[in-house]
Amino acid sequence: MSSISRRTFTKLAFAMGATAAFGDEAGLPSRIAWRERRDLFPEGVASGNPDSSSVLLWTRYPRAGEERHCGLVRNSREIARPQERLATMEM
Repeated sequence: MSSISRRTFTKLAFAMGATAAFGDEAGLPSRIAWRERRDLFPEGVASGNPDSSSVLLWTRYPRAGEERHCGLVRNSREIARPQERLATMEM
């Protein structure tokens, strides 16, 4: 039978204890029922096609009293530094 050092034994004991303490519930769903409430935060932001020098952003912000719906962006706005020029497209 081979002997084991105290350091190795301590590491193994700690690993087994941590597995017993935290390992059982790691893959289980939360016990708290959670439901998203879109009426609290109707705004939205999404992005796409990022690269090293640019990114496309889509935003949704309903005005007060306006019906909330998803659809195409009606117009785009140029947001850039004064020395840079970006193309904008009105829809």
